[in-house]
Formats: sequence, C-alpha cells, structure tokens
Amino acid sequence: MGVVAIGASAGCGATSSEREPRTALVELSSADEAYEWHLHARDGTLLCELPCEQWIGEHSGSYLAVHDPAKSWRIDLPSSLPGPPGSRVSMEPHAGKGSPAMGTVGTALGLVGAAAATVGIGLLFAGYIRLEYPEGLNLLGSGAILVPVGAVVGVPGVWLMEHNRASSVRVRVLPGGLVGTF
Repeated sequence: MGVVAIGASAGCGATSSEREPRTALVELSSADEAYEWHLHARDGTLLCELPCEQWIGEHSGSYLAVHDPAKSWRIDLPSSLPGPPGSRVSMEPHAGKGSPAMGTVGTALGLVGAAAATVGIGLLFAGYIRLEYPEGLNLLGSGAILVPVGAVVGVPGVWLMEHNRASSVRVRVLPGGLVGTF
C-alpha cells in the first residue's frame, strides 16, 4: 500500500518526508462491499482502489468514485483538511440510492405526518379530558381524523426518505473523536 501526497502543489509519488505540509494521512475504506470504490486525482487519474492510505492536501480536488454498469457515484473530498495538518484521518464512503430529491420529499412528508399524528394524539387526550363538555366531542373527532392522516402521510414519507439518499463519506480524525458526514 503506497503513500503519496495529493495537494495543490504536491506531486504524486511524494513520500511522507517530502509531502506538502498542509496534508493529512487519510485511511480510506469502504463498508459498501457490493461496490469497488476508487480514489481519483482532480484530473481523473486513478490513485488507488479502496482500502488504501493517501496523504491528501487542501484543495486537492480528489474524489471517490464507483463505476458500476448500472450507476456511478462520485463524492468530492472536502477542500479543507478534515483535521490538523499531519493528522491521521479515516474516511468511509457510502453509496447513495434512489433520488436525493425524493429523499427530501420523504423527509418533508415524514415530518408533516409525525406532526399531524402528534397533534391528533394531543387532541384525543384533550377531548377525553373534556368529554362531558360539547367541545370535547369536537376535539375527539379532530384527533380521530389527524392520527390516521398523520400515519398515511408519514409512513410513505419515511419509506421515501430511507430509500432515496445521497452518497456520503463518514469522516473520523484518529485518534481524536471528530466524526461527521459530508
């Protein structure tokens, strides 16, 4: 497993002693066993097949890619260092699926459905407390409508959200504890 520097001014093939000072050693691995991820330089040159380690600099333009006959994914690495210069970073890409736009629609539907069901449960509770008064029946009726409407809207929303996600990379600075997704 070779170690090279990838940076705005560092050339391929630089060892750790020759590397650009504004780089981090990135351990690249993939939990997506069904896909072969590759690290590419800005110009498209194949640098390595995951798992691998590379010195990656700021503004390198490097990206991770899967070239599958059915679908291709590309995830650009961050332009800023995910940790302090010289640090060791772990990155793990995850393939997207479906349409990220439909995932956004699913998130909105899930939130609307959850809100409607929650308000409906609150109205049912309030109606039960006020049952001896005329408005108690109105509250019960409204709650009885909102709970199933919330479920009918929310369940498909959650399904859309889970089945339509953008590609992402999980980042951890080692041995510290910074974890994030971009």
